Amino acid sequence: MAKRKTSTEGEVAELYSLPLDEFTAQRDALAKRLRDEGDRAVAERIRKLKKPTRSAWAVNRGVRADRAAAKRLIDAGKRLERAQNAALGGGGSAKLKEAMAGQQAAIEEMMGAIQEALGSERVSPAILDRARETLRAVAGD
Repeated sequence: MAKRKTSTEGEVAELYSLPLDEFTAQRDALAKRLRDEGDRAVAERIRKLKKPTRSAWAVNRGVRADRAAAKRLIDAGKRLERAQNAALGGGGSAKLKEAMAGQQAAIEEMMGAIQEALGSERVSPAILDRARETLRAVAGD
């Protein structure tokens, strides 16, 4: 059973790496296969998976393309949080400004990874703006 769960988790992860217009058909095919194999409960959960928004899909693509940049973004968010806490405790603002700049640089690095991962995929500036906001939220969480 553990092997099935791991296999299914991998297949779900693969869904989110597909071109966006292939997600629904591949999700439905996976759910059908699992249902045909007798795993109705898992098939139903798979069938209910939501297609990601274009901005979430773009962020997914960027993270998959450059995991090191994604880790640097998370680390930059942690540094910013520590600097904010220090500033609230009476620490200097220089470290806070440095951490803010570091986080912004990490966001822009991830945006570069996203744009590279998207390649010729057409994505509007509004979608890229939403992706940037998602990265800010991720780094700050």
